[in-house]
Amino acid sequence: MIHSKLAPFPPLVHFKDVLKANSETEKKVSAALSVNHPDIEYQPANHPKKIREYKHIESITAPLPTNNSDKLFACIVEKVNELINKDATELIHYLNNADTVEKIKSLKAEETSKLTWILFNGLNRPDLQSAIASQTGQYLVSRPTSDQFMVGFTGSLIEESGLLKQAERAGENVWLDVFRAQNASHLPESSTRQLSFPVASENEEYFGLVDGKATKNIAESCPICRIPQTDPGEHNKIFHPNNLMAFGPDHQLTTLIYTQDFLAFMAGDQLTAGEKERLFPPALCRLFNENGINYSAFSESALILPEAFLSPALCQDIDNLRNFVVLYIAEHIFNGVDTPEKLTALTRCCRSMIEFSTQIPVLARVGAEIEALLQAQNIPKPNGTVADRYYVQKFPAAIRWESIRSNELDTPKRLLALNMLQHLNTYSFLAGNNGTNHEQRFFQREQMQGIVRKAMNKVCADSGSDLRPGSAPIFIGFIPPVIANAIARQHGFLDSNWAGNFLHGKYSHPLALTCLANLANLDQTLLKTIVDKHFWSIILDQNPYNLIDIELAFADLPFLRVNHRAAVANFATSPFKHQQLLTTGQLSVNLKDIAKVISIHPVEAQGDLLQTLTRRMGMEDTLTLDKLQQITENIRVLELVLSTKHLNSMEAMYKVDTDSKDLPGHWRIESPEGFQIGNTTSSGTQFARIKAKKYFHKDGYQIKGIIITDKNNMCDENLTLLDITNEEKIEKCHAFIVFPPDCKYQQSELDKM
Repeated sequence: MIHSKLAPFPPLVHFKDVLKANSETEKKVSAALSVNHPDIEYQPANHPKKIREYKHIESITAPLPTNNSDKLFACIVEKVNELINKDATELIHYLNNADTVEKIKSLKAEETSKLTWILFNGLNRPDLQSAIASQTGQYLVSRPTSDQFMVGFTGSLIEESGLLKQAERAGENVWLDVFRAQNASHLPESSTRQLSFPVASENEEYFGLVDGKATKNIAESCPICRIPQTDPGEHNKIFHPNNLMAFGPDHQLTTLIYTQDFLAFMAGDQLTAGEKERLFPPALCRLFNENGINYSAFSESALILPEAFLSPALCQDIDNLRNFVVLYIAEHIFNGVDTPEKLTALTRCCRSMIEFSTQIPVLARVGAEIEALLQAQNIPKPNGTVADRYYVQKFPAAIRWESIRSNELDTPKRLLALNMLQHLNTYSFLAGNNGTNHEQRFFQREQMQGIVRKAMNKVCADSGSDLRPGSAPIFIGFIPPVIANAIARQHGFLDSNWAGNFLHGKYSHPLALTCLANLANLDQTLLKTIVDKHFWSIILDQNPYNLIDIELAFADLPFLRVNHRAAVANFATSPFKHQQLLTTGQLSVNLKDIAKVISIHPVEAQGDLLQTLTRRMGMEDTLTLDKLQQITENIRVLELVLSTKHLNSMEAMYKVDTDSKDLPGHWRIESPEGFQIGNTTSSGTQFARIKAKKYFHKDGYQIKGIIITDKNNMCDENLTLLDITNEEKIEKCHAFIVFPPDCKYQQSELDKM
């Protein structure tokens, strides 16, 4: 599992953009002409030091007034425009007038939101505090809590102004009074820190203050955009509206994304409903008159063989991006290596990871070796897919407002990106039994003992490499880098699921090393360079949930490009990719879909696509549909074993955590970046010690424990390595290294530390 703390949300300054975007959308839908309401034109001559952008406020476009409310709003704006540049006293008198308040109360919700923005936009205005303290101001900032625009706006105002901190220091409660007026004011969640005693004592009951910290009347931060909100439903209508529109295969813009043949198949009956759903997810969307492509939405089938699904422009874009990333890494990260030969070898490793299609034949060979080992035990090969017996949980990409850092992106584009990613379940995780009991799993535990490790070693040996990733040590818990590097540089390592690495996977790294041994001639010498030069992370260990990128459109693809680099290139360098595709059974399904789409093309086109797939997979002999079917079947066997082993680990941890015998059918885990997938047990030292004890009682296993005296400074002097000779020593340690009986690691390297 990945745990991360959210960064404090920066001051919000985008509400005007949201209203403007909504207004433009409504205007386009309406057939009638629209005109601007009168602008409130601030004249800097009267107040030369008023506020930033005070003289540049834009009015919000709206339809031509057609009823009394519209006319009244225009009149109020005109009156405020007249007074605001004459004298602040007259403005405040107007805002305190009972008749003014009654008129404003009769306005529509959207109009009062616009008026509030106009009146209170600018925190350095000399009349701002008086304006908010006026009768009109009190009403506008304390309207019913269902008005989520105002909850967000006032939350933004108090956060940006710094006046809450001033009130804490000075003991003033004027601003807090504003937000608690009429039982409709709320403190932003991030502003519930400790308050000074005078403020706390005067607001204790309303805010439910405990030790100076507010516990009620709090506007919680939206988990998606971090804007303060009290009613998620109302908030979503404004900031995450349902009018996010996904373009179907019959939309004219899809011709820029998909091939004409594929769109014809989507309109026909050659593909089943399930195949269409997998192959045409909502990747192309519109919101606020902005169009965008979510590259994370593309099926793995489309990324393996783009030519069968995607337009020539998009295929070229994908190839260009992958080439760019490889060359950039070679020129800017690998540039310090001492020989051209090493640079070439490292670049080949990087390309082999990013161009994931080339790994498929190697993974198929691992599956074939597993099948041979099963046959030697007279264990029959089960039918079906992972999803037939196990439950696959899906969840969206983890993206936050503060993750979008480009200044080129205005608010509508940022909201489009947020909504596209949150409305689509991009990632998958094997999370339960799907109604089957332990006996109905594809294999029993004893049948699978050691077969994945043996298969990987065999495939590496056949390639001529001296790597044996299947015989590498096993890490349980967080291993400090100085120790982890000393081990990884020989044969890599396996990550125990008992460290909470369910999204990461035990076999992800050794499978990747097996692929590189076959594709890039990776051996122990080159692996030492990768580890010693700190290239491991960039080649093998990227985190896809932190890889968020948003790029502007260009001529051939006039769409905002969301997760362009993350989905097309960087995700392939992550252990999560192997874990997700293989334990959920997706890869074999993707290959079946590719075969199906190729087969319904005309014969000549089938040959061209098979040749292209042969090239993308890095194979010498041209593929046929029969050969592709055999590769798919070998991959399926690998998936059945890995998914069952994964589920067994989850079950064992669940039993320890709950003292229960059976894993629930829909057990779930906590997803990255704070998104909640469900209720997995938390990882930690407790589980690492339990697993270490299990290995301790196995014949032939040796264990070293690690005591970490300072987790903030894991240098040599703060680390102690222990040979585990009894269970009492296990209780002293925080993490463990397990050496299986066939382990190839030379422990003398550790003894030098």
